[in-house]
Amino acid sequence: MGMFLKIWALIMGMIMAFFSAKTPAKAYEPETVVINGVTYKNCFIPEYASLSGSVQIDTKEPFYTEESGLFRSKTDWYKINDRIIIRGKERYPISKTPGTVYYCRESDWNNLKAHYGNIDNWTCYIGTSYLINGERIDDTRIDPQHYSSAFLNGIMQFAYDCSSKNMYKPTRLPQKIDTITSSFYIGMESADNLFMAGTGGIVESVGSFYIEGTYYEGLYIEAFRVPDELQDNIRELAEQYEDAVWHLPDNYRKM
Repeated sequence: MGMFLKIWALIMGMIMAFFSAKTPAKAYEPETVVINGVTYKNCFIPEYASLSGSVQIDTKEPFYTEESGLFRSKTDWYKINDRIIIRGKERYPISKTPGTVYYCRESDWNNLKAHYGNIDNWTCYIGTSYLINGERIDDTRIDPQHYSSAFLNGIMQFAYDCSSKNMYKPTRLPQKIDTITSSFYIGMESADNLFMAGTGGIVESVGSFYIEGTYYEGLYIEAFRVPDELQDNIRELAEQYEDAVWHLPDNYRKM
């Protein structure tokens, strides 16, 4: 019996290890495809970025139709502009990193990679989905002197890793009005208005900032604590642009 239990424990340990281990995230690495004799390459925008919602994709006339697979499945390609094409109709693919569906000519790849990798070619905003003083206000543009490339890349990548890669374990924040003292988000848009990125909701609770996750109504919010090295940067932005941030009303603070 003792040997049986040891073998059973070993088997169960192997099973639990299989189910509990996280599947390694696929590296964000470029791939190429040849269309009509021209080589195209993807992953030229940051991993956390995707096509702006203001960009219209003309899906009526495919740029190219690709046939592949055992059952000859088809994939339509569409033009974003003269330099960039998209694989399929989904601008925000659920099962893929957004940047992997956008391709440019391989000859343009280095220039576009450098362009979209330079934060100087993006505009940064801060805003909130809440009403402030009874009215909704537009997002506020952040002066570049108040953020760095390291900060913007860091916070956007962290938010993306939380929402799309499940790389971090969430913290449960109680859903009580006096436990969350402020809320806002940070967004960015490329200078050519083609691509955008955002953090989703950022909340402050007990002196620390978190990226909002799943709400469990009446119970708690699952949220991800922002890394220590980004906490001070976020606080500086929230204080510098406090009119664009939702704050806990004073009357609740006094209760």
